[in-house]
Amino acid sequence: MHPLLRSLGDKPRKGDVVACAVCAKEFYRPPAYVRQGRKYCSRECNAIGQRGPRVAKTCEQCGEEMELRPSYGGMRYCSRACYRAGRLLRPTGRIHNGRPVIQSHGRYFLIYEPTHPAAHKHNGRVLEHRWVMEQALGRYLSRKEEVDHINGDPTDNRLENLQILSPTAHTRKTNGQRKQRELTMREKLAEYERRFGPLT
Repeated sequence: MHPLLRSLGDKPRKGDVVACAVCAKEFYRPPAYVRQGRKYCSRECNAIGQRGPRVAKTCEQCGEEMELRPSYGGMRYCSRACYRAGRLLRPTGRIHNGRPVIQSHGRYFLIYEPTHPAAHKHNGRVLEHRWVMEQALGRYLSRKEEVDHINGDPTDNRLENLQILSPTAHTRKTNGQRKQRELTMREKLAEYERRFGPLT
């Protein structure tokens, strides 16, 4: 019988003896610990065992290799500088007020104007097309004044391509353009099916 299984009265213990998964030292596990499946002989070994092997990842911004703890495996950037650069939505290469001009998911350009009344409170950015119109008018736009891109291209912020519309007129124009695009796609689909048969 293993010495660790003997109690003071030579009455055998009901647990078992296993080797620590970290230091390989043998230790006694009471029945409760056996049911829990404990593998470590001490808190120190448990802390080491819980860390697990390092995770190798590549910084998404600069490409530098990183070795991370498993709990940090979701990290995407190696530093705060890379994090800030990586958070930019589609950098355009242009600079405004010392900050890069970025493009939103809706394809609109955002510029850094922290003192603007409509600037985002966290990043100080405003929509460039509204700012261009305000510079031409010499005043801030109200919330009831919406700036429309005449040719429908949200990246074309030339003054001659911008016009002020009411929210109702802007919505009417946007919906009309959307319906026209849908009609064009239906016509193209009908022509395709006429020539090549119905889509499966």
